[in-house]
Amino acid sequence: MIRILTENKQKREIENLLIGLGLDFTIFEAEGTWHGIREKSLVIELAGAKFSDAVFASSEIRKLNNQESVYVQDIMDTLYETTEKGTK
Repeated sequence: MIRILTENKQKREIENLLIGLGLDFTIFEAEGTWHGIREKSLVIELAGAKFSDAVFASSEIRKLNNQESVYVQDIMDTLYETTEKGTK
């Protein structure tokens, strides 16, 4: 699982970008601060993505939002899937 942290700007365009890149994702709306200034944030979790694809997506998001930086976090926890056949 990989997480991208960005400002909540152009959410629909970000969703379309991620879909266009073929990435599976969940987006959470959050609040945070950047250099002491409150801002609305997006937490984007990518399931099954390569880190290089997440870095590319974050770079495109940074350009789209005209941001100084966007964070990418590799979450090292094991991701389990629960289906009607059980958990694996």
